[in-house]
Amino acid sequence: GILLMRFEAVSRWKGAGRGPRRPIIRPMKGPSPVTCVTTLVSSIVAGHEDGNIFVWDATGVSARPIHQFSAHKAPIGCMTVFPALDCIITGGGTRTRAEAISDSVLSVWTCSKFELQQTVPLHGARARVVSPLEVYYEEGKGKMSKDTKPCLVVSTDTRQQRLLQLLRIEGPTA
Repeated sequence: GILLMRFEAVSRWKGAGRGPRRPIIRPMKGPSPVTCVTTLVSSIVAGHEDGNIFVWDATGVSARPIHQFSAHKAPIGCMTVFPALDCIITGGGTRTRAEAISDSVLSVWTCSKFELQQTVPLHGARARVVSPLEVYYEEGKGKMSKDTKPCLVVSTDTRQQRLLQLLRIEGPTA
């Protein structure tokens, strides 16, 4: 048999209350080094020192970013895609005490529209690394099973301590 597939280009923004047009991309005020990068299916997501995130088309269709948003007041310190919740998680890389007080959070963004869904306070700590984690446990007789609750590993530090935290998502997952 023959498998026939048809693809249709659909705007990511269609149906988001703003028509098929993408949001206006504001130019950067000046050079801002990239501090972290992650990938989606056909996009490259770059976090910058000025707290902005730019989303680029990885297929080469456009040389301009397809989306940009201000994620943190401090530099983007860490970023990951969390497939279990279809979201991107970013952490502000605070440099000063004032930034630690105002921007010591993990931010959860939807992958589809890059809208802020939730912030998780880190209480003054700086997020260094954030990564999804699949947890397995032994059922018995050497059989391993995957935990059904998604987990996230976060490495944080303050002047007094360095922590490795395991966050287990207890609510409903999408």
